Amino acid sequence: MSKKLAPILLFVYNRSWHAEQTLIALSKNDLANESELFIYADGPKKNCSTEDLNNIKKVRDLIKSKSWCGKVHVIESAVNLGIEASEINAITEKVNEYGRVIVLEDDHVTAPGFLSFINRGLDLYENVPNVYAVNGFVFNIPYPKQKAVLMPMTSAWGWGTWKNKWATFDPEIKQKDFIINNEFLSHRFNLGDFDHTALLNHPDNPWDIRWQYSVFIRHGLCLFPTQSLVRNIGLDGSGTHYTKKSELEDHPLGSSLIDFEIENKIDLEYYGLFLNHFKKEELTLVKRLKSKLNKTNR
Repeated sequence: MSKKLAPILLFVYNRSWHAEQTLIALSKNDLANESELFIYADGPKKNCSTEDLNNIKKVRDLIKSKSWCGKVHVIESAVNLGIEASEINAITEKVNEYGRVIVLEDDHVTAPGFLSFINRGLDLYENVPNVYAVNGFVFNIPYPKQKAVLMPMTSAWGWGTWKNKWATFDPEIKQKDFIINNEFLSHRFNLGDFDHTALLNHPDNPWDIRWQYSVFIRHGLCLFPTQSLVRNIGLDGSGTHYTKKSELEDHPLGSSLIDFEIENKIDLEYYGLFLNHFKKEELTLVKRLKSKLNKTNR
């Protein structure tokens, strides 16, 4: 299948039900038994409640209760690092060690073909200079063909990348003011009616916006399936970034039967439908996504 299967990095904290659904789905993936899994369990915040401590313990008991993949490593932090530092540090360490990684969070339920899709994409596009990541999640866009397409955007919900592409990650987003203060650049950086630009100026600077920025300034593309292979079940008020229930929790999942053709250009047919669909969505969806700024539990 693959030259070498990418290690999977999974980030968990205090949501045992969500983490269990994520791990069960991952264990049912076609390549799970052949894959290496690193589970990063974040530690308690200062002065956290007894309830939080119990929830953290439940998660840690869960992740050590089964062999969810072929080989499992559990990394438990004694202190709370937060999702931003946890992911950036772990991705950097492991992608430098293995050359490629797959990244999941504790609310990403994957289709059985997710690992196959990401690993195949990482194989086929490794040497395509303008492709920066392979993503499993995509919004539910009515489209008759099930295939892989390139689009000028990133996604943080189930994805993979390579060492040389992650090396371009700019955590300081040094040129953000040029995007913020230029109407044309700001419009290009945004996703339809979703104001990505506003997130550039937020004091917390979510890591995935910094990744989007790093790819954007290089005119980079990312690979996506036209039918999502990931469903986010954490939009129920329990997570760090999202605090309201969303229709994305019922996002349908595609199969692993996806056509691959190596390209280095945007699929304009699909991308045009994608942008049109997103702009037509009611602003309640955009508002829900913007609740990413309201960090609650991590």
